[in-house]
Amino acid sequence: MTRTTFTALLCVLLAVGCDAPSGPAHLTPRWNGVIEGFYGPPYRHAERLQILAFVAEHGLDTYLYAPKQDPYHRDEWRTPYPASEAADLAALITRGSELGVRVVLAIAPGGDYDGSSADEQALRAKLDQLLDLGARDVCVLFDDVASSSPVAEPVAQVAVLRLAYDHVRARTPDATLCFIGPYYFGHRRAAGQRRYAALPVRVRAPRTPTTPRTARCRATCPSSGPGGTWSPRS
Repeated sequence: MTRTTFTALLCVLLAVGCDAPSGPAHLTPRWNGVIEGFYGPPYRHAERLQILAFVAEHGLDTYLYAPKQDPYHRDEWRTPYPASEAADLAALITRGSELGVRVVLAIAPGGDYDGSSADEQALRAKLDQLLDLGARDVCVLFDDVASSSPVAEPVAQVAVLRLAYDHVRARTPDATLCFIGPYYFGHRRAAGQRRYAALPVRVRAPRTPTTPRTARCRATCPSSGPGGTWSPRS
């Protein structure tokens, strides 16, 4: 893998629970794998294909696409992916399906989503594009949302997630919606997660630990506990 070797991978395991309001004792991982969700230059397409192969080889089942410096994912989330980038994402989904790896495409509108009818329509349109690319699992992210954001509070996030869930399921009944909120798994403010109880029970919620469990991978990636991301870059 260019710029990255399998002998020096920083691994943190992602675990996705089912019911959003569940407490730590009730977290039952359903997805295990990798989030490309770090700050800094995103991976290249060829690197992502090799990550999918690595995930499949080591018995994991999920890759979640959410690089923070992809403008169409985060800062310019309203803008559709151009043809070239869209083709790469569609190819990832196809290759993941061949390998038995779930490829989840994410959108992070929390920086400036304002709840207007224009933004509601922009969110629906972006979700439509992700589904058109072949995604059957999509995620809406609110991690690292600034306190000044219009959707900084859980009640506002729930409204966004309900809109996204209703739209995705109406269009593609077997699709899955997940979300990542601003509260870290095990954090003293994690009680705020109770405010997400209004979400449909089928909305899945990855959790981020306060201290992710990491390991330098050599031949294989060791098992880890619930939560976090798995970000291979050396």
